[in-house]
Amino acid sequence: VFQIKGSCQLQPSTSATTRNGGEHQQAGSAVASRSAETMPQYSFKTAGEMKQMMRLPCNYVHDGFYLHQSNEILHQVYHSLLEMDDSVVPLMIEVGGHDGITKSISLKASICLEMNVLLIEASPPNFNILKRSRGYDSTVNAALCNQEFVLIAENRANTGETRIQENGQFKVNCTSLDAEIERIQVKVEAERGSKRVELIFLVLDVEKHEVEALKGLTKYTPRKAMIETTHLPTADMVWILEWAAKKGLRGQPCDAYSIAATDTCYNFGVDRTKAKTSYELLYTARKSLVKHSYLTS
Repeated sequence: VFQIKGSCQLQPSTSATTRNGGEHQQAGSAVASRSAETMPQYSFKTAGEMKQMMRLPCNYVHDGFYLHQSNEILHQVYHSLLEMDDSVVPLMIEVGGHDGITKSISLKASICLEMNVLLIEASPPNFNILKRSRGYDSTVNAALCNQEFVLIAENRANTGETRIQENGQFKVNCTSLDAEIERIQVKVEAERGSKRVELIFLVLDVEKHEVEALKGLTKYTPRKAMIETTHLPTADMVWILEWAAKKGLRGQPCDAYSIAATDTCYNFGVDRTKAKTSYELLYTARKSLVKHSYLTS
């Protein structure tokens, strides 16, 4: 059990906490049971360190569109974090990281829970923004695929819908989820010894290439996941159902949580509206959505 004080209304500040090689602005009033400045500085934090450093209630306000999704995923990650052994290094991965702000599902968990986040984005123009907007998190410019490279086509009307296409204008290297998690595990072991990285949450939205992405996740199992599935061919949906069953992941449409009707939510607990503690600790000051332009901010 840890004590929670202060708020998470983050505004520009002269103080900063180094996180994963970047600068993270924090308000002087955002105080947890132990201030971030007194914690040892590692590239990736343990669950125990996050529990001491998290800033709640999370009143962080940003210009993103997915307010309800962001709140629900923050709630789900928070409860998974509380269940984890303090020595484990939790990792949240968001694939389809976009610009890190406008459509981000992981931003609040990163800011308020001090969560270790890896964002993977294939589009070079989006990634150029992402690496600056989320410099305190880990970012990778690559596609999840089982070959050397792919071609990525931009969608000028909706920058969140870039896709692998034979006549795409950008050549992008391939990687896998296993490879990226293993790179982080190696770095954690080099810094901290035998600490174990665990995938606490996976967000996967890769424009109908979800199956190929998941084929590269054989060595790790997420505690919870949110995967876009609605627009997939039937064969791909069946493959994901079988993959989830083998991983022990129970899925249901995310609209059961009043979020993301196109996605399936796996191993989610009680939703944010039914959990009194989450409502008090995690709900934000912002209650309405901005107009959705579908463009990078």
